[in-house]
Amino acid sequence: VDLSKNIYNNLTSNDFTFSIWYKTNDVTKGQLIFSDWETSGSDRKLYCFVRGGSQNLRLAFSDNGSTNFINSSTILNNTWYFLQIKHNSNGVQEMKLNNVSQGTYTYTNAPTLEQEIVLGIDKANNNTFPFDGELDEVSFINGQTTAQQDSDLYNNGNGTTI
Repeated sequence: VDLSKNIYNNLTSNDFTFSIWYKTNDVTKGQLIFSDWETSGSDRKLYCFVRGGSQNLRLAFSDNGSTNFINSSTILNNTWYFLQIKHNSNGVQEMKLNNVSQGTYTYTNAPTLEQEIVLGIDKANNNTFPFDGELDEVSFINGQTTAQQDSDLYNNGNGTTI
């Protein structure tokens, strides 16, 4: 699924929360859930994937010539997970899984996140690492969600009702 890069234009600030429910059928193989992909090249600024064999989720950040990661706790096959990526204007990213923080990363040289959003395939690597599972309730929320909003979103199972 390709989402228009115009999605960022609809946000009124540099603070936003991306959320998605997902479940995978095979945690033993590498699979891309989403990436912010530069259509004019092969550069991914921000991407999230299931690490094959490690059975966890990895959020990757391209920053200042290197790639940095936040790794989640162990994930299981055929289990729904609520993933949130919270971005603020100071370049801080947080990954939450089922409303539990998995860690934060602060960019040294934060990229502008205004590229095409791709769900389910890795366009930067010739459409490899297809996602094997289900995605649901994809949302971009203007601003940083509060802890209470995060809890409400997770507990009601609907990523678009705040």
